[in-house]
Amino acid sequence: MISELDAFHSSSLLSTAPPDVISIEKRLEEIRFEIQKRRHERSSLLQEINETNSPGGRNLPSDILSLIFQHACPQSDFYVRNFESQMPDGSRGIPFMGPDQDKLNPDLNGPYLPVVFGSVSSYWREVVQSTPSIWSTLVVEIRERTAKSHASLLQLYLRRCQPLRLGIELDFRRVGLDTEQFSKDSSNHTRLVNHIRDVLYPVADALFRAENVGRISHLRLMAPPYEWLSLLSKAPPQVELCLGWTPVTSLDTSPLIISPSIFPGLQTLHIVSFPQFSIPSTFPSIIQLDLTRVPVGLCFDVLSSCPNLEECRLRHLTTAAKRHIAPSFTPITLTRLRDLEWTLPMYDSTTPAVPVYILTPTLRRIKWDAHNDNAEKVSEFIKFFSHAPQSMETIHLSGDLVKTTPEEALFDTFTSASQLRYIYLEEQRDLLKVLPFIQVLAEGFSESPSVFLPQLDTIKFIFNQGIVDGLRRPRVLGFIIELITLLVVRHEANQDAPLTLDFNVNFEWPEEGGGLKEVVEVYSTAEKGLVLDIREKGRPIPWVEFVKKKAAEHGDEC
Repeated sequence: MISELDAFHSSSLLSTAPPDVISIEKRLEEIRFEIQKRRHERSSLLQEINETNSPGGRNLPSDILSLIFQHACPQSDFYVRNFESQMPDGSRGIPFMGPDQDKLNPDLNGPYLPVVFGSVSSYWREVVQSTPSIWSTLVVEIRERTAKSHASLLQLYLRRCQPLRLGIELDFRRVGLDTEQFSKDSSNHTRLVNHIRDVLYPVADALFRAENVGRISHLRLMAPPYEWLSLLSKAPPQVELCLGWTPVTSLDTSPLIISPSIFPGLQTLHIVSFPQFSIPSTFPSIIQLDLTRVPVGLCFDVLSSCPNLEECRLRHLTTAAKRHIAPSFTPITLTRLRDLEWTLPMYDSTTPAVPVYILTPTLRRIKWDAHNDNAEKVSEFIKFFSHAPQSMETIHLSGDLVKTTPEEALFDTFTSASQLRYIYLEEQRDLLKVLPFIQVLAEGFSESPSVFLPQLDTIKFIFNQGIVDGLRRPRVLGFIIELITLLVVRHEANQDAPLTLDFNVNFEWPEEGGGLKEVVEVYSTAEKGLVLDIREKGRPIPWVEFVKKKAAEHGDEC
């Protein structure tokens, strides 16, 4: 488009130019017009070709095509999805991502995928625009050079997701890394901050606009500009709020205050690596809480302010703010808490086990992750289960607990949790470390079948596939035999209590001549193989039926 100023300038030149120049200029204008016209014609013809040759065309019914789009653009479960706060580059002591990993969320399809689908043909565009679920999750890594386009994309998602609400995750960890001219001189820090604020303004404007905030279901901000915190009060009460900063972030600012007056009706709160926040008053609306890499004293303060918690995750708490620890050891009663996860910092021996100080009469699930063989940490684990509620049905153990806990203490732990139905056992380094756990269970079933975990239904093993693949066959065989022994003992002790073993990995099960004989001999002591229930990723494996058949034949021969 030619502006009025340009037109005036051109007409002035033409009025004073020689006649031959004027005719040339007029001819050029005609040529420009023809070029523009041909471009429009070309676009129309290309669109016709697209419509004719588009994959699938109109052969697929709209409902089938919509299902395909939904499969390609799945919704994210933000409460399960990891909320990572490490720096993405290798320059600050954080492992480098690798040359092939140019984005922070390589497991997700790109946010532009629905747009790409819509550009294939007008038919596809109609289906895309009438499928709001593919527009209901937006995960974006914000960069300075893409901030404007991402602001437009955010607006598009907010418009297309209706009547659904939008779950948003915006990752700002790389903002500022692109601006080398500012980072070379520390005196330019103020200019850098102002530059970033100006660059990110379109994103903030789209996100916090009055007509948009009510359409948001989840708001996850990783390392956002601190100035944005004052805008969060515009978020609707039902939003799930997740805030995180990188551990190296320097925040010379006043603490973030989270209170019912600022965030009315807030139900879900997730804070990562932010040492300066407080909840000055009781916050009865919060029912889901996730605190990661925050001072342990602040954790106690927050727990005391959230009496109606139902789900709580406490991970990698720090002990930097030691002034908070002493007055916070008073036990906290959370009468509605039913799901609790506790992760001790790697090889940390100073952070107190917060769950020990939480009284939870309605707890149904506990995950305890501790990579530490410190005797004090083991005693804290035992102490927690000494007053574990009878309502607890699921226990998830990860790390060194099983390896380091004495067998008698482990036996007492499971005896006290007599209503357990599901046990999750996670070991990412050496699956053979779980053998003491299996042996304790077998001993408990044989010695006290009526009181030792009579309700136990499933044991889920969570291993690393690479570790499993690297094991030699004799070690795998020994592990399988231990599992078969456990099932047989449980069956003989209490035939009315079946037990399922489920693995998240694929094993190379033994074949004829590869140890199958030993497995069959152990297993054939049970009644014709009726007890064996071993699964991989929830699905029965053909090997089980093979062993049952062989065991029955072996029993007949004997």
